Amino acid sequence: MVSQIALMAVMVLAAILGSVGQIFLSRGSTGNLTVFGLITNGYLWGFVATYGCAVIVQMFVYRAGGKVALIYPVISLSYIFAAFLAWKFLGEPVSAWTWAGAIIIVVGVSLIGYGASIGVSS
Repeated sequence: MVSQIALMAVMVLAAILGSVGQIFLSRGSTGNLTVFGLITNGYLWGFVATYGCAVIVQMFVYRAGGKVALIYPVISLSYIFAAFLAWKFLGEPVSAWTWAGAIIIVVGVSLIGYGASIGVSS
């Protein structure tokens, strides 16, 4: 069985993929929203692909023995990745409050990972 810490690390990939998907969704939502426009919108297909891959990664993590109470909180890192990607690629401002919240999320996920590493179960 794979360690919960290793599975948490793999779940970071799902969080990154989900965040990239959000950038695609944001870009795609400004296009032509008719049926034909939706079908031919490359950004929306990018969203579907990245979100689909994120779900597949999560499925394999759970299949490998990931415990939901330990593994799923890692997805909260996607808020941090999304804020960074929005700032970098969409030019969205990111406030000090956003970064403060990001630090709180990282501390929380780290505490969950630490608990998993020393064998504390939820």
